[in-house]
Amino acid sequence: MKRVQGNTWSCQNPTQNDRDSLLGWLILIVERVLGVRVDRVNLVLPENCRESQQLYGFFKGLGVEGKEGIQFSVTPMGAKPVLMLRRAELDMPGIWLEGEGVEPFSYRNAGIPIETSMGGRCSPSLNRPASTVDDGTLTIEEVKVLLGEIVSGIDHIGVNLPVNILPPQQWEGLKQDLSKGTALYRYPGQEWPFILPTTDLEFQSGQMEYHSPRGPKFEWVYDEEARAPIIQLALRTSGGRAKVEKLLPGPKGYSIPGLESHFRSVNVRSPWKGIGLRVDVYYADSLEADWVTGKWLAEEGGRIHPQKG
Repeated sequence: MKRVQGNTWSCQNPTQNDRDSLLGWLILIVERVLGVRVDRVNLVLPENCRESQQLYGFFKGLGVEGKEGIQFSVTPMGAKPVLMLRRAELDMPGIWLEGEGVEPFSYRNAGIPIETSMGGRCSPSLNRPASTVDDGTLTIEEVKVLLGEIVSGIDHIGVNLPVNILPPQQWEGLKQDLSKGTALYRYPGQEWPFILPTTDLEFQSGQMEYHSPRGPKFEWVYDEEARAPIIQLALRTSGGRAKVEKLLPGPKGYSIPGLESHFRSVNVRSPWKGIGLRVDVYYADSLEADWVTGKWLAEEGGRIHPQKG
């Protein structure tokens, strides 16, 4: 808008900067009145479990530890949701989503509890005592030793939900529930949507800038091959493909078909019957800017919006 006298503004011949400024203010006002956001996504581990303590220790150096747990730094500044690794009095891991005014939902038949935390607490977990069995996979301590000092950060945390456990209708319902409070983007050609951290303005407008890294992300995989849920922990490293493959040789180290050029995977011994653990180790020379900034997911996949009505 064009300024004419004192503090008055003319609605005639507004500039593009005026329009953008007004749009920004209107979006912020609407967000304050109507907007509801998920502020934090928590991966919650049973606290009375040695393996939980080892996993927690593995990630201590990659985030900031506080009273509630380890929070991973989010970019861009002020974006939501942040990711946190927490411990609680549970029998099995769970995914808790927190946010003021978030409409409560719960998916406890997905093999791993997924729900909003109401007042900081979730409903009681299922009674599945931890019991680690040597199944030939590596422990998280062994993975830590193998990778040494090359781990530099978190690309994303995620969970694979088997199609034989979670019915398609409930999977679609989960995506809709997530899309109401998070910026949820499709992975092109796959049922692997990602939550991208966004500022309030980006969340409301759907417009993002791609000048800097955006993360860490949270991935949801509707898995046709898995027979049990899998918690996945995707790490960024300073090691190239040759080095990572040398550190994680087969058969314990492997590559997921179609993703061989991006990262190496290793299954980690899990103490929770019916829930798997996997660490994905990204090659430093494979992290393209369009992936790191979220541009590829946003432009090639597109955002999942809540259905009206």
